[in-house]
Amino acid sequence: MGRPIGRPFSGKPRAEVGLAKISVIRFGALGDCILLCPFLEHLKRTASARVTVVTKRAYVELFSAARGVDRIVAIDEKAGLRGLRQAVRA
Repeated sequence: MGRPIGRPFSGKPRAEVGLAKISVIRFGALGDCILLCPFLEHLKRTASARVTVVTKRAYVELFSAARGVDRIVAIDEKAGLRGLRQAVRA
């Protein structure tokens, strides 16, 4: 079928490979962002991953209080996809 969930592609133990990197992009309504926070904590704990949230500037403070977030990338809503590309590369 496929490879087991949580197992690195190389087949080496996770300690040898390093942490997985997961980016979550969330620009939606405030309620959606609030409901996402417990999932991010669970994701970090179970996947042993480095979690980055890409969001609009208005939600930076919310995600900075979330326990499962390692990095927050804030973009200007008016910048569109170009702003998203530039923010993620930084």
